Amino acid sequence: MEHLYSAPLLRISDVACRAPESECGAEEQASSTHVLLTRSGVFVKHVGRQQTVAEPSQALFFNAGESFRVSHPARHGDDCTVVSAPNDLWLELIAPYDSSVRDRERSLFTLRRGPLRPEVLLPYHRLRHTIRREPQAALEVEETTLRLLGRMIRDAYAAHGVTPARRPGAPRRARRDIAEATRLRLARAPEHHHSLAELARAAETSPFHLAHVFRREVGVPIHRYLLSLRLALALDRLLDRSVGLSAIAYSLGFSSHSHFTTLFRRAFGLSPSELGPAHRGAPAVTLRKNLPA
Repeated sequence: MEHLYSAPLLRISDVACRAPESECGAEEQASSTHVLLTRSGVFVKHVGRQQTVAEPSQALFFNAGESFRVSHPARHGDDCTVVSAPNDLWLELIAPYDSSVRDRERSLFTLRRGPLRPEVLLPYHRLRHTIRREPQAALEVEETTLRLLGRMIRDAYAAHGVTPARRPGAPRRARRDIAEATRLRLARAPEHHHSLAELARAAETSPFHLAHVFRREVGVPIHRYLLSLRLALALDRLLDRSVGLSAIAYSLGFSSHSHFTTLFRRAFGLSPSELGPAHRGAPAVTLRKNLPA
């Protein structure tokens, strides 16, 4: 098992199994409540007489303490990703579809699996590469993972004809206050490697609710808003040129000079080093219109 990301809010791990083709093995027990996504290969999960096939178009749900066996119908094993989270997060995600979940301390998941649709599969695979490429991107990892988990659970219940129960939402003013408090926290420390859990504690709400409210009120995810803020701050520092490019990149929270250059070029159409005297008279609106937010 390789841990790709580990924090109080989420743990994301890759698991490679090279078991030969075989019938049911010894009984195993799930150590956490988690979702398993198969990237390649196939195996079968056995719980009593129930069999659930694990393959790349389906997500499998496991409850902490659940006993199961595994059989391998193919020779080459399988490669999977496991996403674990605390029970209070799973409760928040499942409750709109199953109100009785709050009465169950165990067996939060009553569904065994759910479909992985294209709008989940592509971001999920991109996310794995983001984690490997940018190990400091905690905010993007947590925000994206929670959104994908919400969609997986939505699609799993939709496959059984269950839609979320309508509940009164938070007042607009409360949502706006949460979003503004988060914007202020980001603006006060744009260089900090914020996590979604940390921002949610400061806003006195849950990470999932914060991510949803911020995107709804501001129009972009929190990590994209923070990127736009950092790039806007970079412009003034680059034109001043009292410090070097690497110092500017690190002072704004970018993981490296090359990471900063790539994102800057993507936003403004030129590299930071090209922002010299010839560009100092360019209208600010021309530069800012390409910001990712």
